[in-house]
Parts: sequence; C-alpha cells; structure tokens
Amino acid sequence: MFWIGLICLLCTVYYKISTKRGLFLLNPCHIAFVGLLYLLNAKDNDSILVRKVHVLWMGWWIGGLAGLLFPHI
Repeated sequence: MFWIGLICLLCTVYYKISTKRGLFLLNPCHIAFVGLLYLLNAKDNDSILVRKVHVLWMGWWIGGLAGLLFPHI
C-alpha cells in the first residue's frame, strides 16, 4: 500500500507543478496523505511521533473526502 500511495503522490506533485497549481499541494488532503504514507511506512507503531501524526491525520482526513465530493475547489 505504501508504494502505491507514494506513486500516486509523485504523480500528483508532477501534475500540480506542470499545470502551475503547485500551491494546491498545501491543501489539507495532500498533507493528510503524506501523513498517511508516513504511518504506513512507520516501523515503530508505539512512538510518540507516530501517535502525533495519527492525530494529525484523523483531524485532516475529511479534506480528502471533500476533495472527492467537490473536485473543483
């Protein structure tokens, strides 16, 4: 799952830069996706950093859902 997510993220970054919409990479859905990739690749599931990233992801995952429902934003 991690490698599929990383390929999707790299394709998104390429698309945003090539269409000159790189600013939209700072949207919560993209940041939450990077956090999710970190969680998928984390070796130590008990560390404080993993817990903090998980809390960040739980607060921002709704951004990805909103992007699916309203892709024009």
